[in-house]
Amino acid sequence: MTSTPQTAPGWWSRNWKWAVPLGGVTLLALMLAFVALLLMLVFGMLRGTEPYQHAVAQAKASMALRQALGEPIEEGFFVSGNFSSNNASGDASFSIPLSGPHGAATLYVEASKSAGVWSYSVLLVRMDTSGKEINLNPPAP
Repeated sequence: MTSTPQTAPGWWSRNWKWAVPLGGVTLLALMLAFVALLLMLVFGMLRGTEPYQHAVAQAKASMALRQALGEPIEEGFFVSGNFSSNNASGDASFSIPLSGPHGAATLYVEASKSAGVWSYSVLLVRMDTSGKEINLNPPAP
């Protein structure tokens, strides 16, 4: 009578009950991190454009807006719109959320670039609660 030695169960058969959920959670976390990185890249590129920088500088310099929102005026994370530039020409259209201690607003920007120079047809701030508008475009001479 010889008995065959039994082999111990393998790693997978001993640990699959926790390895499968952990693998799924890890995969989900990696996908979410990729989406977050992609969003940060896109929003970072929009924030680096000349029209965005100019519009935010105009908004922060506006006495009427500083009185309405309070100081400091901060830009929100979720900028929406589009931007295209091809050497000497381009177009930009943004909605930039702004906030301060006294409330929130949205900065609307419409700009076009011709011969390498940006011109702004719309630089308008609309208060979120009251709907009051502040035009940031200087009056035409």
